[in-house]
Amino acid sequence: MPLQTLATTLAAAERGSYAVGAFNVSDLNQAVAVLDAARAERSPVIVQAIAGTSAYGDESWWWHMLRTVVESYTDVPATLHLDHGRTIEDCVRAMDHGFTSVMIDASRATEDDEPNDFESNVTITKSVVEVAHARGVSVEGELGTIGVPRPASPAFLKKSSTPTPPAMARSSSPTILADSASEST
Repeated sequence: MPLQTLATTLAAAERGSYAVGAFNVSDLNQAVAVLDAARAERSPVIVQAIAGTSAYGDESWWWHMLRTVVESYTDVPATLHLDHGRTIEDCVRAMDHGFTSVMIDASRATEDDEPNDFESNVTITKSVVEVAHARGVSVEGELGTIGVPRPASPAFLKKSSTPTPPAMARSSSPTILADSASEST
């Protein structure tokens, strides 16, 4: 069975009223374990990778081998998804390696990990959507943040420990999915 886009996988799940597990993997043993479990359960699966987080020094080799392993499970409906791509370049590299779905997470600036303004985030997300849709790849976008830096970031350490006001927490934007067959972005 060929790899599926995330939009295709999720549409089938919605029609069939079932959930699909999404699993981040960083080495081939994890990928095989996820795919073996999906096969045993006769379940579709979303195999995810994050740029720069594999157990291997050569990301190109890793992504090539990951796709090869996923494609070898011809009886398992699978989506190969880049999770939390931080840049347009991350997403394009994943598409170049045959990923059928990418997530652009431009909610934070790559320079300082501070929240990106909404307009910049949308502009970056639209750029990824244009490239992805031309290739038949699904796009997920992370639009917005809860409003405070991540606890591990240097920006967080500079800030006070004041809790996020409830109104600010409610103002965060949800994750969206843009299907390659969609007319709008």
